[in-house]
Formats: sequence, structure tokens, C-alpha cells
Amino acid sequence: MRASILRDRLAGCSFVGNDLPYLDHTVTLDPRVRDVFGLPVAQVTWSPGKYEQVAQQFYIPLVKRMMTAAGAGVAFAVPDTLNSGGLPTGSHIMGGMMMGADAASSVTDPYGRVHGLDNVYVADGSVFVTSGAHNPTNTIMAVALRNMRHLAGTTG
Repeated sequence: MRASILRDRLAGCSFVGNDLPYLDHTVTLDPRVRDVFGLPVAQVTWSPGKYEQVAQQFYIPLVKRMMTAAGAGVAFAVPDTLNSGGLPTGSHIMGGMMMGADAASSVTDPYGRVHGLDNVYVADGSVFVTSGAHNPTNTIMAVALRNMRHLAGTTG
């Protein structure tokens, strides 16, 4: 970057959101693929929903206008597509398994236990309500620690 002739002329803007939970978004065990221990690996079924598609088309012009108003000579958008192999792009997939006390409006309880299952907990970015455009690793670690402290019955 330091050697680039454009180093002081480029800026980027990321619009980060999360997917709504859909009944056809599932995680099951793959019937064919096994890990190094011979156990089935997770098989994720995902596709962009109508909400996500409409939201992208709504916000893209707004973000481009914001960039232009900030002084950008050129502003363009690269929306998410299915070209990523069928999964959302990025290192952390967020949303879709919201925490909450009400099983009708959330997937897990406030401490990550999946409603209706006594032995399944979630402690990753999928339980986030939303996230900023920064690396969420520390927040994911804090959520996991909080959930496990609750499970263990400790607070310290």
C-alpha cells in the first residue's frame, strides 16, 4: 500500500448487516464428507432471502451518494452475490440465530442455548443482533466466555 501511487487517494466503505433467519437455512451433517477423525462435517444450506436482496438494492445508492458527498470522484458498489460458492462472503457469518428469551422470536436463549435443546449452545457471530465493520473476534470470544460462565454457574 505504501508504494502505491493511489495510497492517499483511495477510500472504502463497508456496509455490514446480517441475514434474517429463514426456515430453509439449515446446518446438517454431510452424509459423505468426513473430517480427519472420520466424523461427518457440517453442511450449510444458505441462499440470499428477499429481505437481503431488497436491502442491498435500497442501500447501495445511499452509500454511493454518501461517498460522493464525502468527496469521492468515483463511487461504485460490489454487492454480495452467489459467486462465493453459495455462502455469504467474509470470515464471520453473522445473524440468523438471534439470542432472546422468547422462543417465538429467537433461536437461542440469552446465553446461547438453543430453545428446546438442553445440550446445544451457540457462541459465534450468528447470535449477534448486528455488528460493525470491524473484526468481531474479540466480541465472539467474550460471548463464548459469558455463555460458558453462565453454563458453569459462575460469574468470575
